[in-house]
Amino acid sequence: MKHRNITRDWVYATVFGSLWGALEITLGALIHALRIPLAGVWMAAAGVIILICGLMIYPRRGFALRVGVVCMLLKLVNPSIAFVLAAISIIMEAVAVEIIIGDGRFGRLRAMLAGGVAVLMPFFQFLLYALIIYGWDVVRVYYIGIQKMLKWMTAPEAAGYGAVAAIIAGIFMIGVVSALVGLRIGGAVLEHRENFDHVS
Repeated sequence: MKHRNITRDWVYATVFGSLWGALEITLGALIHALRIPLAGVWMAAAGVIILICGLMIYPRRGFALRVGVVCMLLKLVNPSIAFVLAAISIIMEAVAVEIIIGDGRFGRLRAMLAGGVAVLMPFFQFLLYALIIYGWDVVRVYYIGIQKMLKWMTAPEAAGYGAVAAIIAGIFMIGVVSALVGLRIGGAVLEHRENFDHVS
């Protein structure tokens, strides 16, 4: 029985992880090639939808992490430094969701929190890598850029901190909306399955 449960865990994880991986390989490659702003954030939002939907359908501890592993392995089929960084971002998103709602017993608020935190992962990952590669000089460059922009807009210096907070809040809200979409899709699938079982 335990072996059967483990097999079932990986079957569900493979289904949802493959769906996420397919989106990363196709849509993700396209929006990165088109240099769409916040490409990593939009792909993280798609991942949140899949993770939350999957957790509603199959609420088991470890599910989100397994889905992330499957997606990461598919992403690494085309190895390059960009794909490796994206794979790390994928597993970080899955870990965030696993930590917050990994037990499968979650409500709307926990799902929204998990979605917001997961979608922030690529943003903080970008800042961390920039800091590692360029050092504290990159912070100075961004600071000077913000200062010049505020001076051009005749805005007070304190507005710069508000702008950074607004960006982080905006990205968080993208994750919240994605979680709500995942809840809605997952609920629709469960309702359809219950109706099918009733008819059968």
